[in-house]
Amino acid sequence: MMNDQIDVQEKDPAQIPTRPEMGDFAGMAQFVHECAGLVKVHAELAQQYAEIGDPVGLTYATRCLVAYTKAVGSTVKVMNETRKRREMRDERS
Repeated sequence: MMNDQIDVQEKDPAQIPTRPEMGDFAGMAQFVHECAGLVKVHAELAQQYAEIGDPVGLTYATRCLVAYTKAVGSTVKVMNETRKRREMRDERS
C-alpha cells in the first residue's frame, strides 16, 4: 500500500462516534456537532459520486449520510426529552 492512500480497514470513516451518557449535555452537544459535520462531508461526497456516476461510492456515502443523520436526530430527541423532564421537575420544586 502506498503512503498516500488510506487503509479503510484501520479506521472506518463511517464509524459513528460514541454517544455520551444521558444527561451529559455538553458531551451530547459535542457528539451532535461531530456527527453533523460528518453529515455535511458525506452529503458532499454523495453529490460528487452522483456527478461522476459512481454507484458504489454513492451507495457508501449515502449509507454514511443516513447513519450520521439518524445519530444526530436521536441524540437531539434525547436532549430535548431530558430538558423537558428537568424543567417539569424544577417547576414542582
